[in-house]
Amino acid sequence: MDRKPKKGFLYWFENVFKYHYGKLSIIVLLILVVVIFNMIDMFRPKTEYDFSMVIAVAGSIAPSSTDELKKIAETAAGDINGDGEINIDIQIIDMSTPGENSPYHLMLLMSQPEYVVFIMDDHTSKVNAKDFNMLSDYGIEGDEEYGQRVYIGDSPIMNRINPGIEFYACLADWTTDGKGKPEWTQAGVSVIKELIGS
Repeated sequence: MDRKPKKGFLYWFENVFKYHYGKLSIIVLLILVVVIFNMIDMFRPKTEYDFSMVIAVAGSIAPSSTDELKKIAETAAGDINGDGEINIDIQIIDMSTPGENSPYHLMLLMSQPEYVVFIMDDHTSKVNAKDFNMLSDYGIEGDEEYGQRVYIGDSPIMNRINPGIEFYACLADWTTDGKGKPEWTQAGVSVIKELIGS
């Protein structure tokens, strides 16, 4: 009988490495994978939007139904950042979703100067009207009770998005606070005027 101890890589791997370093190796490998994915994500080119707007209503809106609205925004904004592309960001928030953080999501977007046009339903626009600019300052005749909003529910474009919702548009002009870009505000005014006139 051969009584020589088994030696070699497989023996060492099974009896030494796995026993002493197995768990540590798995942890190090997982950390390495997370770091690599984060670095890839960090260096991946991000889309820089020329114009951003929000639709916050009690009801669902299919992203594909906003294509016409995007086209209006593309025409109004143009290539503001000068990268040769026109990219429009429309954030859709369903305010009727129970248990979701919809009001907090809306508040977060309302605090970011790149979001200029907010399209909301009757209730949401009433509750948040005080946080927007008076539309009469931009040549738009606002609502009698809330001058910060204007009814755009008669617009064929908005009816195609969701005919059961009374849509109102509000404008967030961050240039009055020394933030944002005047081009964003001009594009926002043009978008609202186009929706009123369509």
